[in-house]
Amino acid sequence: MVWAEDGPADVFQRLRDWVYGAFDPDHWVARGINCPLCLSFWLAGLVALLPAGLVRVLAVAGAVALIFERGGE
Repeated sequence: MVWAEDGPADVFQRLRDWVYGAFDPDHWVARGINCPLCLSFWLAGLVALLPAGLVRVLAVAGAVALIFERGGE
């Protein structure tokens, strides 16, 4: 979602806009936010630092998003 969607209240789009404004286009952060594989690696690292209960909530939310994108209702 961070890579391609606007997010709730455009939070992901604002993050991408901030990165594009704060870093040179050749900087690894600016390049990484355009790469879904790179972005997933760094976000997974951040999630690994979160408490287990919050990780479970994020996992369920991610599963719901995946089901929704694949056409489930």
